[in-house]
Amino acid sequence: MHLPARFHLTDLNMYMHDDQHVIGAVVFLHLIYHGAVVDLTRITLAGFNFPLAEAFSNAPVEFRSDLQRRCRLHANEVSGIIEKGLLHGNAAFDEPFCASVAMESAKIQIIYSATAENCPQSAETTRHNLKTNLRLLELLHAGKEGRSPYVSNSRVILDSRLSHCACFSANGG
Repeated sequence: MHLPARFHLTDLNMYMHDDQHVIGAVVFLHLIYHGAVVDLTRITLAGFNFPLAEAFSNAPVEFRSDLQRRCRLHANEVSGIIEKGLLHGNAAFDEPFCASVAMESAKIQIIYSATAENCPQSAETTRHNLKTNLRLLELLHAGKEGRSPYVSNSRVILDSRLSHCACFSANGG
């Protein structure tokens, strides 16, 4: 993504955007970009059985693997943006889309770690990113009565997927 330097998510820029009350818009800009790439590439991952997924079954393995890596990369980027934004509280996540992309990012990282890159390093990165994504979902629901559908559904989905992944159970994940 080619943006002017003032829109890069550096520490200084984040504080300036927060001070100017536009941090939510800038974070949203970055999240929607990575979310779009994730949406376009996730059909190459196991478990995402969209109608187009069948069209990729005959694609060269290298091509599918490249798209899977790109999907994971952008899902990781979502978690990185969330981690930076969490330093600025709710203001950085004023769009409802932020919760949706956090959940999608978490699912992709679990599936990728379990199927395409089942190794301890991938599992550790995924574990860290899942904690970050869940912190956002909990932050977005802080102070409200009852359980957030994002948080309660996230925990159920993530716990069930983590329990099926050998890479997570080996390290007490």
